[in-house]
Amino acid sequence: MKFPASGERQRHRYIFPARAWFEYHCWESEDSADAELWRRTHQRVTVLRMLSPNESDFEMYEVQFADGHKAHVFADELMHTRKNFERPDYTGTGKIKIN
Repeated sequence: MKFPASGERQRHRYIFPARAWFEYHCWESEDSADAELWRRTHQRVTVLRMLSPNESDFEMYEVQFADGHKAHVFADELMHTRKNFERPDYTGTGKIKIN
C-alpha cells in the first residue's frame, strides 16, 4: 500500500513493540494543538505500530510514553539515539532551553 500524500510505499522500520527516542518537530508552543507532545519531547517511547495508509497520509507511528500517554507521531520524530536530537529541551515554562 502507498501513503496518499507522498505516494511512498508503506515499509516497516521496526519490529513491534520497539523502543525509540521521541523528539517533537512541530510548533513549540503551549498554544499548539500538539502541546502535549512538545512537553514530552526527548523522552523514550515504545513504538506500538505503524499507522496504515487508511489512517494517515504520511508515515506515522503509534507510540506510548512511560506515563501511559499514547499518540501518533511522524517517522522523523523517532530516533535510535539521543545524539540525533536537533531541537532544544522543553523546560516546563513555556520557553525552550538551548543546550
